[in-house]
Amino acid sequence: MDEEKTVRRRKLLFLDIDGVMNARADELAERMIAEYGPRHVMPTHVTAVIENPCEPHISALNAIHDRVPGLEVVISSTWRNEMIPVAWQRFFATLGIRVRVVGCTPHFGGYRGAEIMSYLIRERGHELYRGERVGIGIDGFVVLDDDYDPCWDWIARRWVRIDGQEGLTERYVDEVVRVLNSEFSWPFLEEYGLG
Repeated sequence: MDEEKTVRRRKLLFLDIDGVMNARADELAERMIAEYGPRHVMPTHVTAVIENPCEPHISALNAIHDRVPGLEVVISSTWRNEMIPVAWQRFFATLGIRVRVVGCTPHFGGYRGAEIMSYLIRERGHELYRGERVGIGIDGFVVLDDDYDPCWDWIARRWVRIDGQEGLTERYVDEVVRVLNSEFSWPFLEEYGLG
């Protein structure tokens, strides 16, 4: 009797840090700039501070995690090159962030949409290599970013733009969960028989 191979269903959250987990308007950020000076200021976001993610951003990310079992996080921030995924996992755990960090997007000179698409294609390639043709393991994803660079329409529908002055808060949780649980297909892969 042939055993049917099952594929673990995965939900991915592509996470930017500055403007999402560290809002530019955070009181802590303003205090650190005043206390420590410009050496703690990121060059890409003049008002963003190199500091730990803070409340209420941590609570909002944990709320998303609690509502989407098995949620996996991929770091898509420019900070992704500072630490390997296991170090991000440990860092988040020390802050009380309960998500599982599984990877980081590649770097294509700041084209976030292309970096995310590359990560998704690579993951699909791994699935095919392992013989997981029964279904697509990644059955949902969402992008949380304060910038907007989706590149393709099918990624744009899964992009939740966060107000960088406010950061990720409870007001985004329902929308993020809705996107993660919405129907997902791989239009560019299906065209080549890989979907």
